Amino acid sequence: MSAEPAAEVPLSGGVANPGAVVRVGDTVRRPTGPHTAAVHAFLHHLRDAGFDGVPRPHGFDDQGREILDFVEGEAPLPPFPEWAAADDVLASVARLTRRFHDAAATFVTPVGARWAYDAPTGWAGSFVGHNDLCPENVIFRDGQAVAIVDFDFAGPADPVLDVAEAAYYWMPFFAPDDLDVAFGPVDQAARLRRFADEYRLPRADRRRLVDGLGAYAAWGERMVTGRIAAGEPGFVAMAAGGWGDRKRRAKEWFGRERARLERVLVRS
Repeated sequence: MSAEPAAEVPLSGGVANPGAVVRVGDTVRRPTGPHTAAVHAFLHHLRDAGFDGVPRPHGFDDQGREILDFVEGEAPLPPFPEWAAADDVLASVARLTRRFHDAAATFVTPVGARWAYDAPTGWAGSFVGHNDLCPENVIFRDGQAVAIVDFDFAGPADPVLDVAEAAYYWMPFFAPDDLDVAFGPVDQAARLRRFADEYRLPRADRRRLVDGLGAYAAWGERMVTGRIAAGEPGFVAMAAGGWGDRKRRAKEWFGRERARLERVLVRS
């Protein structure tokens, strides 16, 4: 008698594919897109280069969904738990990002590859980054970041931009009054400096890191605005929840704090 097929268990988190990402046994099944083949080539490269902090792809199921390893651990979801804002957690994310980037540096994009990400003007490059290292996409075990998931926004850009987008989420890049309760109050400039130090970002790149924060914030605003206009349910829900006001306040905060962020980043 054949074994019963494994049950599908919906996984929490995510805006673009709400309810569509499921666990089946030791695998995850996700919707695909024109970028999926390039992402799978990238993930295989990372694993083969010795970086075990990403799931390995295993092709597609009979519904056309991609099949990936299920990575054991916990991804913090909003409202974030208190542990997600700990300094040691921030440091572990920065170190994981550096290990990821070291493995990614030798990846050669396949001819004809398509990505779901276009770098902001002035930030183009051949280095492929994750471009969405938010807390929900980082897996933790025993309080340490061990893996990165959801590579839908992976694509080529200047590597400093990928450092900036990771720091953007872990500072985090919000007006103080809009910080999740777990992150408030925190010294965002100090957290940005800690992230850069733990990543081992060269001093010569630190002012560019602040430029990258602004570029990534503007890219994210354009992306979300476009998806709201297209009527995508997850993004429409973001808009209804006050996303536009939070984005405006974040830009105002960045304008006030930019010079201080630069000073803290580059001081000895």
